[in-house]
This record gives sequence, structure tokens and C-alpha cells, in this order.
Amino acid sequence: MRTVVTLLAFLATCALAAADRPVFYFFHSENCPHCHEAKPFMAELKNKYPGIEFRELEVSRDLVNREILLKKAQQLGISRIGVPLFIIGETYISGFKKGDFEKKITDLLDAYLAGSSTTTAAPAAVPGGLAILQKEAADIDETVGRCFGQGPAAIPDCLKKAKKRLDDLSIVITGQVTAILEKAMSGGAIGPQKAAYLDQQALWKKQVEAESALDEAFCRALKATNCDGLALYLTVQHLQARVQKLLGDLQAAQGFSFGH
Repeated sequence: MRTVVTLLAFLATCALAAADRPVFYFFHSENCPHCHEAKPFMAELKNKYPGIEFRELEVSRDLVNREILLKKAQQLGISRIGVPLFIIGETYISGFKKGDFEKKITDLLDAYLAGSSTTTAAPAAVPGGLAILQKEAADIDETVGRCFGQGPAAIPDCLKKAKKRLDDLSIVITGQVTAILEKAMSGGAIGPQKAAYLDQQALWKKQVEAESALDEAFCRALKATNCDGLALYLTVQHLQARVQKLLGDLQAAQGFSFGH
């Protein structure tokens, strides 16, 4: 299975000549009709504005892209987040309707290029550096250990709370890795390597769900007791291992970022 180290090695060999180009973000969803309506217009914009880097990020199925959307919305003070959403620098337009929005978007781009909006907002820092995230992971591990010192009735609730913390921590770490990669990349050049990395995240989640379901099925086939509890415990174990892997990814990404 490919790791982020493979992706970082690819990044190190990429040409970054276009790094200073302004970035135009188009956040969209597979299930959004207005997003599909906007795609042909996006193709026109790419031809009309070759000096702009266009990044089209699907957010309904891609956890990493969703994290980028949330961070961008936080930067710009967007309280009601919806798609399609178009962002360049510190300005944005939400929504799209053919015949009504094309001029608004081209005016936005023209104004940006003319200097009305000359700076792109810096990426918002995700709370917690590497050391803090490592401490949180260690604290969760200790909490999982303490779960089994409680009475049997309290163990499932304790593990569910630990699972929620691990899920949240995984999202934050993945977001930090992606923020570093987004900053390092140019021209949307992540291409197949980014797709492979994101596929890896999605595949891991499916594997955990499948393995947990299989473990529970075996447990029930043996007519054992507390099969739900066993499946939950094994899921938490998988998440603990995954968090450690993601922390390694983040450390590698930070090393790449600091070295360039």
C-alpha cells in the first residue's frame, strides 16, 4: 500500500514554477445539480484565464477535500457552507445558476487580477501541533486501557467515547497533512499521487468496517456473548493503529515542508 512518503518523494521532484499563480477553488458535490451545471463553465474559465490555477475539489465523498472546504470557510467567515462554492484570495461566490452567475464569477476573477484582491488568505492553522496531537493520541490510548477497569456495563460507553475522539483526531491529522501538501503543490499537480493517497484513506475505512463486521459474525457464529462489545473494541484497536500511521505521515510531511 502506498504511503504519504511516496507522495512526498513525488512532490520533491515536481516543478514548482507555477507556485505563485493565484488559486481559484471550485468546491462541488457529486449530488449537487448546480455543481454539475457549473462544470462546463469551469472548463471555459480555464481556457480564458491560463494564469490562474484551478482546483476542483469534490467534498461529498472526499474527507480531505471536505476538510479544506471547512478551513477555507473558517478563513473567510462563511457561516452557512454550501456548494458550489468559488473562492479566489479572500473573495468568494456561493451558488450557481446558468445565465446568472457567469458574469459574477468572471467579474470576481477580473477584479482579483486587477489588484482589487491581491493576497490569498493564509491557510488557517488547525489547532494543535504534532506534539499536541501525539499527546492526545497517547491520552486516548490510556483512556482505552482504563475502560476495562470499569464495570462491564460502563465499558461500551467508554469505548464509544474513545472511538469518537480517535475519529476526530484522524480527521484533524489528515487535514494538517493535506494543508502542507496543498501549500507545497502547484498547478493542481498532485494528480494520480493524490488520488492514490485519498483512495488509500477510503480503502482503509472500508477494510476496518469489513473486518469488524467479520469479527462480529464469527463471534455470533460461535454463540459467544457480548459480540457487539468485541466488534467495538477491535474497531478501536484499528483506529489506534491508524492514528499512529497518520502521525507518521504528518511528521514526514512537516519534514518535507521545512526542508523546502
